[in-house]
Amino acid sequence: MIKSRNETFAAKFQRNLRSNAEQLKSARKKLKSAITVAKNKWILKQCEQLNDAVSGGKGTKSPWGIVAVL
Repeated sequence: MIKSRNETFAAKFQRNLRSNAEQLKSARKKLKSAITVAKNKWILKQCEQLNDAVSGGKGTKSPWGIVAVL
C-alpha cells in the first residue's frame, strides 16, 4: 500500500492532472484506513492480554507492563 501511494504521488508530480490527484487521494485514504485497522487490532490484542493478566490473579507486574505499553 505504501509503494502504491508513493508511485501515485510520483505520477501526480510528473503530470499534474486531476485524475492523478484523485488517484493520490484514494491511495492515501486506503493507506490511512489500513493503518487504522492495524492499530485497532493491536490495541484489542493488548486489551485482551491485560484482561487475561488481571483476571489471572498472578500479581500486578504483568498488567502494569501492558498498561505501560499502551
